[in-house]
Amino acid sequence: MENHQPLILRLSDKRSKGAYSHIFVAPGTNRAYKLFLNQVSNLTDTAKRNEEKRQSTFEDEVKAYKLASSTPELKAHVPEFFGQQTVSDVLDKDGNSIARNYVLHRCYSMEWVDGPNGKLIEEKYKYPYLEALEKRFQNAGISYTLDAHVINPQDEKNAVLIDFGTCAFEQEHEELPFNF
Repeated sequence: MENHQPLILRLSDKRSKGAYSHIFVAPGTNRAYKLFLNQVSNLTDTAKRNEEKRQSTFEDEVKAYKLASSTPELKAHVPEFFGQQTVSDVLDKDGNSIARNYVLHRCYSMEWVDGPNGKLIEEKYKYPYLEALEKRFQNAGISYTLDAHVINPQDEKNAVLIDFGTCAFEQEHEELPFNF
């Protein structure tokens, strides 16, 4: 039976942040949630274009994780993908809602894999097998690996890639008006 409890994330559970998303790990689980940031009011033309790119990036990443998870030669090298999620709320350290800072329906969940990690572009010079692994991703239609990270790069059998897509969506520089 599926659990239909509201999904509430807490800033205290944030493990990582990127240019337009944060990664949360639910306490006592191995589930990570990649939740995309919301562009606040008074959108400039640049911010509006970037918001469209964020939406496209989210959709593309979901597509890429589904593709990698269903490709036999890649499945062991990606976290288990649990699909899109809708977050009910995000709470700060005092229990106040900061949901307005996020797009609550722009979230996906995957297995949290712990271990040493680094950017694929740097790690493949230390571990030559990563070049062949990247090529297998590209052959499967996952061609955007510039931002990819590899967890456990020293372990060819258990190395896991995250942050990849089927194509790139370039962002224009913009100053985000919040820092949390």
